[in-house]
Amino acid sequence: MTPTGNRYQVTIEADPTLPIIHLTRDFDATPAELMRAHTDPELFARWVGPDGTRIEIRAWDATTGGRWRYVGWLGDLEFEFHGCFHE
Repeated sequence: MTPTGNRYQVTIEADPTLPIIHLTRDFDATPAELMRAHTDPELFARWVGPDGTRIEIRAWDATTGGRWRYVGWLGDLEFEFHGCFHE
């Protein structure tokens, strides 16, 4: 995958009336592999964030309505994200 290639372009849609962002993108993976990469906390921690980011999963319930929370470190920068899983 190259950042300048057209094959992996992403489409981003934000509905101004809802707190939801829809991302559409093609991957060289099956739907089952993509779902696992987004719901398995160990796999998620390996790919999320820029290269060199260390991720620690603090909460992970990959069910509809379940919560997630993780902390990441990139050099001296620390950041935290949290949210919930949707269908």
